[in-house]
Amino acid sequence: MIINSPFDRLFTALADWLDYDGLAFFLMCIDEYGTIAPVWTEWIEKPPENVSRLTEAILRAKGEWGIGIPHPVHFREGMAVRNFLRTQPECEDWDAHDLDDTWTFIVITTLLKCGIIDIEDVNDMEIYP
Repeated sequence: MIINSPFDRLFTALADWLDYDGLAFFLMCIDEYGTIAPVWTEWIEKPPENVSRLTEAILRAKGEWGIGIPHPVHFREGMAVRNFLRTQPECEDWDAHDLDDTWTFIVITTLLKCGIIDIEDVNDMEIYP
């Protein structure tokens, strides 16, 4: 990785922490949803026991055998990234707002510096949640 800014150590540390699976996850977010922090619906195949029979009947009538649960990347994987950033010396003076406002930019820059995405990929992307 090319070192040319004071934050390159942070980008390298984040890439090491995310590892292959984490980097691939955020690349999937970009490829599938056009943003680093999408929200999608996960489906549970069988409704849980506490779902009313009416709700289950409606889902069956609509052809939906499961229940949709939102998966907000900003609150799940994004929180894990923000918690990691809190441990880094470059971010020691940052508050929660700073982390909320910059974590997506830091992940995208890490993907760029690792050569996983090109700058052209970023042009149409929603960077901030």
